Amino acid sequence: MNRLRLAAALLLLASAPVLAGDLVRQDFAYGIELETEAGAAIHSLVIPDEVYLSVSRYDLGDLRVLNADDEVLPHAVRSPAGDDMNGGKRAAVPFFPLTGMAEAPGRDGLAVTVRRGADDLIVGIASATPEKGEGPAAYLLDLGKGHSAVAALELRWKNAGLPITAVSLLESDDLVLWRPVVESAILADLEYGGHRVVARDITLPAPVRRYLKLVVKGQGLLPDLAGIEAVAEGPATEAARSWAPLRRGRIGREDGRSFVDYQEEFHLLADRARLRFAEANSMLRASVQSRPDSRSPWITRCSEVFYALQVEGAAIARDVCAFPPTADRLWRLQIFEDGVGVDKSERVPSLELGWRAAELLFVARGEAPYTLVFGSGKAGGGGMGGESQMLLETVADSEQKMMRHARAGKRFELGGERALQPLPPPLPWRRWLLWAVLGAGVALLAAMVRHLWLEMRRP
Repeated sequence: MNRLRLAAALLLLASAPVLAGDLVRQDFAYGIELETEAGAAIHSLVIPDEVYLSVSRYDLGDLRVLNADDEVLPHAVRSPAGDDMNGGKRAAVPFFPLTGMAEAPGRDGLAVTVRRGADDLIVGIASATPEKGEGPAAYLLDLGKGHSAVAALELRWKNAGLPITAVSLLESDDLVLWRPVVESAILADLEYGGHRVVARDITLPAPVRRYLKLVVKGQGLLPDLAGIEAVAEGPATEAARSWAPLRRGRIGREDGRSFVDYQEEFHLLADRARLRFAEANSMLRASVQSRPDSRSPWITRCSEVFYALQVEGAAIARDVCAFPPTADRLWRLQIFEDGVGVDKSERVPSLELGWRAAELLFVARGEAPYTLVFGSGKAGGGGMGGESQMLLETVADSEQKMMRHARAGKRFELGGERALQPLPPPLPWRRWLLWAVLGAGVALLAAMVRHLWLEMRRP
């Protein structure tokens, strides 16, 4: 029964009278030839960045798919899945502080005696007594039998406040031979402008060996740790996004605070903003604001302490902020505490907008090759109406069986920039007709009055 229903839906989609609205290829600015598999009913394609940076509508309403005969094919745009912010499975990791030896150190400068328990798990370590005022020089970690699945570590320390500290990780199977696994990572716990800057995560390559040694790089000591957690499937992550730079406008001051204006030159539905500092070790507290046009008030999209710090070859940064999707074209960086020096134009950070690419679905009707055309001032709306919803429902019923992935070729020019120019406004025929009727009525009334006046003057 399901097969009959799917076949009927495909038949309706394939036979739907899709019209291009008298549009031809040259009415679109650019095209991309699509490589498809023969015999597939429906194809999918992650929409390339070139499309987003060339369309004239943020809703992709000026996008079409054509076959070799220039017929417009039924298509739909499917929104991407949400970000995975739950993170992976977590488990506490046994850890043991190691102190440096004043005399007769081991081959790595640390002398330890290890006691093992069940399943070869380390249950105790005896190390040399530290010198007065000396803290841990390293930590030994035992990831246990599930070590190969660990993707990240999250560290917690007992006392707030930790200067930027560069660390490295070594790994071993036998506690004798060690090799580097993470060359450099940053730990930090800083206060700035009433905000706290914390870096406590270390991402691991896969797979990793059972025993790890956390060592400080250069001079300094590690924090007094309260706990370590192993994240089995990686920390909470955002899906990959594409980024487009904004054109920087004027730099000014308002109500005693500096601001930098930017303008978007594309038609994007953005949900992220990213600052790019001109110099390393920069920090500022600011809000990112936007508005659709110069007559509208500014809307605060997000407020953060943005920073990009670097020490011992490792970087720590918070340069991205999130907000609900918006198609606003005008943007502003409102600065509350300036740790950069925006009064000097060469130090002003650049601002980028991020978006997640949607998925294009289309029915393989007619002869290949199929061409994705986009960017048109003449095209309006999605061009498909109810067929788009029908296609989405069809794919949801049996995606694996009938859908294949298409590959995008290189972008080529069709109508070019001229095709992006909007159509002139339509002539106001109705208004003209109304005025003509009113004028004719006034003229008729005047003629009747004149005729009546002449009749009244006759003897």
